[in-house]
Amino acid sequence: MTLAGPTPSEALAGATSRTAAIFGLSDRGRITAGASADLVLVDGDPFKTIAATLNTRTVWRRGHRIDVSTQAA
Repeated sequence: MTLAGPTPSEALAGATSRTAAIFGLSDRGRITAGASADLVLVDGDPFKTIAATLNTRTVWRRGHRIDVSTQAA
C-alpha cells in the first residue's frame, strides 16, 4: 500500500481504525478501553518501516494469546 503513496502511519490507519469505522465496528481498530483485544506485536517499528508488519512476534485474539508458531502459513 505504501508503494502507492501513503506513509506507513496512513497505511496502518487504513488497515485498522479507518476500516473499522467504515464498517461501523466501534470496538475495533484502535487500542482503547472497552475495545476488542485483537492485537499483533511485531519486531520493528511499522510507523517507520511498514515491512515490520511482516515480522509477527505475538498475536492476541479476543484477549487471548495465540501461538503463532502453530498456525498455518
